[in-house]
Amino acid sequence: MYKVLIVDDHKSMCDSLTYALANAGDFTVVGHLATAAHAVVYCERLRPDLVLMDVCTAGGASGLAATQAVKDQFP
Repeated sequence: MYKVLIVDDHKSMCDSLTYALANAGDFTVVGHLATAAHAVVYCERLRPDLVLMDVCTAGGASGLAATQAVKDQFP
């Protein structure tokens, strides 16, 4: 079972991804996050296997920068 963290500021997208992953069989969503600014902290706490990151999230936080930070800290 793969643990997934979803980072997206649109609730409908989070809900759709959660539904799709739940029905895919091998995934469990361990958290939702509206801003990429806290992605590293959540990855540290939840230890997901996969992060689905929006490019631009709440507060103007860059999903691209957050992805690089997560990749650097959790290769």
